[in-house]
This record gives sequence, C-alpha cells and structure tokens, in this order.
Amino acid sequence: MRARNNFTAIGHLGQAPEMRTSARSQKPVVRFSVAVNHVYVSDKGERQRQTEWLPIVVFREKLCDICMKYLRKGSEVTVVGHMHRSVWESSTRKDADGKPMIESRIDLVMDDLVMHGSSRRLRIRDCSICVPRRR
Repeated sequence: MRARNNFTAIGHLGQAPEMRTSARSQKPVVRFSVAVNHVYVSDKGERQRQTEWLPIVVFREKLCDICMKYLRKGSEVTVVGHMHRSVWESSTRKDADGKPMIESRIDLVMDDLVMHGSSRRLRIRDCSICVPRRR
C-alpha cells in the first residue's frame, strides 16, 4: 500500500477566517481552525466526547477569496488537504551551547472544501464552485 499525505476533517469553524499576506511571496494566506469531535467509551463504560481544534492554512489565492467570502464562525465544513512541515532556525531560542534551536510546525493545508448547512451544498475544488443538481 502506498503512503499518502492527506487528511479529511468535518467540523465547525471556531472563528471567522483571518487573511494575511505572506512575507515572502506577498500572496494572501488564510488561517482558521476547525473543531472536530472524537467520541469514545471510557474505562467505566461511559460515552465521552472530546473536541480537537485543527489549525487550517489556505495558500491558493482563489480559494482564499472564497473562504473569506463564504465562511463564518460556526460554519460546518469538510476540509480535505495535506500536511506540510516547516523547519527553521529559531531567532530567539538558543540551546545550551548558544546555537539557535531548530523549530518546526506542521500545517494542515487545505486543497478542497465542502460547505454544509445551507439550502445549497457548495463544493470547492481547484478554485471552482460546483453546485450539485437536485433530482
């Protein structure tokens, strides 16, 4: 079986999307978090629910515009994407020898979006909007 670098998350936005400009490329970058629930049975046999907050990053320019236009706090979405690891030398943290420490972060980069909860379900993929027809 081939290894794949992808994720799918279904949940609600914790806050409105925030757009910034990338320092290097001067292109828009949108960030927001999605709350996803994990339901499990505890050792005592009780059903437990745990909420995890996933930080989502959007780099595609058209997809950034669509997120800013349509997504709000509480919007129910399905986000499909891939994980990207960034590694850099810290400008503030030093190790015991005084050398810069290596820091890293894993971003969940959105490639595809499905918006739920309205009379029309919108699916956004590769910067185009497809509205399914009713039969």
